[in-house]
Amino acid sequence: MPIDALSPTPPASRVPPIALAVIIALVGVWHATTIRSGHDWGDDFAMYIQHAKNIATGVDYRTSRFIYNAAYPTQPPAYPPLLPLLLAPVYRLAGLNLDAMKRALIPIFLASLAAFAALWRDRLTPWSLVAAVAVIGFNPYLWSVKDNILSDVPFLLFTLLALLAANQAGRQSRPRIRDGLAVAAGVCLACWTRNAGSVLIPTVIGYDLIRWRRLTWLSGCTILAFSALFLVQSLTLGALGGALLFDPRPAVILDNARRYGAAFGTPWWNGVSLPLSVALMAVILGLAAGGYALAWRRVSAAEIFVPLYAMLILTWNSFQGARFLIPLIPFVVGYTFMGIDGLQRLGRPRLRHGVLAALLIAVALSYAGRYTHLDFGPLQRGIGAPTSVALFGFLHNATPDDAVIAFIKPRAASLFTERRSIAFHAMPDDSEFLAFLGRAGVTYLVIGPEDVAPQNQADARRTVEQHAACFELVYQNTDFSVYRVQAQRPGCQTE
Repeated sequence: MPIDALSPTPPASRVPPIALAVIIALVGVWHATTIRSGHDWGDDFAMYIQHAKNIATGVDYRTSRFIYNAAYPTQPPAYPPLLPLLLAPVYRLAGLNLDAMKRALIPIFLASLAAFAALWRDRLTPWSLVAAVAVIGFNPYLWSVKDNILSDVPFLLFTLLALLAANQAGRQSRPRIRDGLAVAAGVCLACWTRNAGSVLIPTVIGYDLIRWRRLTWLSGCTILAFSALFLVQSLTLGALGGALLFDPRPAVILDNARRYGAAFGTPWWNGVSLPLSVALMAVILGLAAGGYALAWRRVSAAEIFVPLYAMLILTWNSFQGARFLIPLIPFVVGYTFMGIDGLQRLGRPRLRHGVLAALLIAVALSYAGRYTHLDFGPLQRGIGAPTSVALFGFLHNATPDDAVIAFIKPRAASLFTERRSIAFHAMPDDSEFLAFLGRAGVTYLVIGPEDVAPQNQADARRTVEQHAACFELVYQNTDFSVYRVQAQRPGCQTE
């Protein structure tokens, strides 16, 4: 008996398209009219923009004044090209306009909502689907993500499209070549957005083996397309995004489980009461667990992707906060409403209506509480802060063209100052820090802001205090201190 016959299909044909269109349009208006100027200190965005600038101006893709520090591998020298390709036209038309780049990414988020609706339309009752799209679209955390020029939202879109193509193929008695090519296209686009897209390959293989008990065109086309993509990328752009930073040690997995478990509360934080936020998160996770169990009665590619992606981030050796959970949030919401709809299948329609109404009221109150405590003005911290603008201005105007700057966010520094820049890692030994500065040819050291990589900053500040003769203070404001490195003085360079 086909797996598709194991569970009835909800009456998705009654989903009102106008309702979904209105919800998605309102989300777009909300996001577009509440763009906040500036950007936070996570300077991944600067590398994406540098790549986009290179594409727009015809410069080699990897050209950058950023100097890679192998001892600090969380800042790789290059990233996959899809987001830069999306940003390149914006750079060509508007230059280094961060607000324009943020607005260019909003349609991608709206397309993700549409892809989610298409992926779940056969699994949720009509108004549960509409409610799920609204819960995702108006989520305060996902709203805040719009002010980051990062690959998270494009990656979400292409992941959803790849899974949607796999599910469409799963409806056939046997997959066709064109089905395999559609899945392969989605997988390759996700991989060209983030290296983590490679998790879709075992997802497709696993779905093949569960759905058809053998490998089909889905797996074959996906593996061949990914191999070709990897080969072309290696020959033209080289290794991008650094190595996949896996660390499967139990201690790392347990620590990540604890930290990502706490981070999952971020989308449900109401800004007022932690106990109420935890209670809402617990209800959502409980319903989602029930929905996920129910989903296995009519398995889709999503059921394979969710645990594989969770395993990926649990074995990542650098905690990335709630942003690594973005690909999971829509699935948690989908399974939550699937769990609620399961009550109706159990012959409890009144209970289902009551639980649905209670959850939507709780979510609405949580969102309202969070939004009333959010700042809608310019970002107060990050590269747009007055002290940051002043720092970049000094480095650009008062340092020579051949200066080498050591700064905790070197990619932002290299983009906005047009000077070579390298990150300094945590070094508890002063002689090691001095040796690092000498080997890298650093001529200026920037300390600050103190709340970014505090251990690295503390080690740098201690070295400056202990070896004052090696550093000359040339600029200072409330957040930053800039020192000229006196490498020629005796004792200021340790080999």
